[in-house]
Amino acid sequence: MNSLYQVDISIDHVTVPRAMVPLVRDTWFRGNTTLYTMFQHPQTLTVTDRYTSETSNVNLIRSMRPKPASTGSDDALTAMRKLIEAARPGCNFCDTDHTVQDSFGRVRVPQSNIFTAENSFRFLDYSGLVIPGDIHSFLEMDYPTLRSMVVEAAVPWFRNIHSLHAANTHPILVWDIMSKAGASQVHPHIHTLLGRGRYPGKWGLMDQARTRYHDDTEGR
Repeated sequence: MNSLYQVDISIDHVTVPRAMVPLVRDTWFRGNTTLYTMFQHPQTLTVTDRYTSETSNVNLIRSMRPKPASTGSDDALTAMRKLIEAARPGCNFCDTDHTVQDSFGRVRVPQSNIFTAENSFRFLDYSGLVIPGDIHSFLEMDYPTLRSMVVEAAVPWFRNIHSLHAANTHPILVWDIMSKAGASQVHPHIHTLLGRGRYPGKWGLMDQARTRYHDDTEGR
């Protein structure tokens, strides 16, 4: 089996800010201390096909992450605006103290209130978030903010994780917007992932295609 699949198990530790403890322990997990302990020590299982790069990721508590509520039968833009505004009061990502901290701490961009956080319900061994604290709606995003999120926050996050876990070498950025794309939070955020020795899943196939194209065209 090892000749076909690479199996990786990762166990980490995250810091839950004191202000966030009641939300996680009592609201998300309904007082279940076992689940709360699992949350504090996230464990992920990653199975990778060595030949196709197809990847399956498992986190037993990810299915319990919070999800936005439906807004009924409004047109798409109206429904979207309603969802965004309904999620503003008590939004986790508007407040640094209501996000989980990575084991190395945080990357911060003070002039634009951009910060990194641990993905509370990670789906890869090391997966973080880059969050613009002052921008609650993706409709308000602009290029300078996006650039700062990538250059001033995501890149240092990659370097920090790699310095602690040298086997994780392949950086990936994912931006899912709203629940239809899989986002559990309305507030804009970019996922930061660092593949272990390769790009996982479809990213791996795309990297193989890039390499083949480069070789076939001699880099033209």
